[in-house]
Amino acid sequence: MACSVYTRYLHAASGATPLSLANHLHRQRSGRYHVRLRVPKDLVAVIGKTELWKTCSTTDPEKAKDEKAEIVRAWREWFKELRRKHRPTDEEIDSAVYHFYSREVELDVQERQRFPTQEQIDGAAERLRAEIESGRSLWEIFGDGVEVIAMKEAPELAQHRRAEQERELRQHLMRGETALIEWAADEIIAREGF
Repeated sequence: MACSVYTRYLHAASGATPLSLANHLHRQRSGRYHVRLRVPKDLVAVIGKTELWKTCSTTDPEKAKDEKAEIVRAWREWFKELRRKHRPTDEEIDSAVYHFYSREVELDVQERQRFPTQEQIDGAAERLRAEIESGRSLWEIFGDGVEVIAMKEAPELAQHRRAEQERELRQHLMRGETALIEWAADEIIAREGF
């Protein structure tokens, strides 16, 4: 400890460039400077280090000071960003999942409400019978027939689609693949700021 204080005194007395020009900036034996900054305690676990350092691209002390300012500013901005995107608590995750699930259930309810009622299906079928009895050719009423079939089959087709999605999702999850759910995770992360 006394040696480092004495060494600094000698450098200052001799007019030589001190080992540390300013807080965070240090001179290497090669003559280049590097910037060091302690990682805030609350971010050590996130970053995985207690200290960051980066070599400057110059041996000029004045240019090194300018680089240091920019490097430290960038690191501090990064710290702010990491704090904004904090690791969510279990309660925050539970809340985000609940809100996402609730919204998905509501969208499912809305989809089911758009299915044609039996009355609408019967009306379309009756109109189709009237078209056939009027003597129009099958080619002329083909689209109407397809529409009636689509109306009748809509709930069953939606159920089949959901079952297929669930089957595919289970297969992906068994293989550790997340492609089918990444959109949902990205949406939650963006909305909640995780």
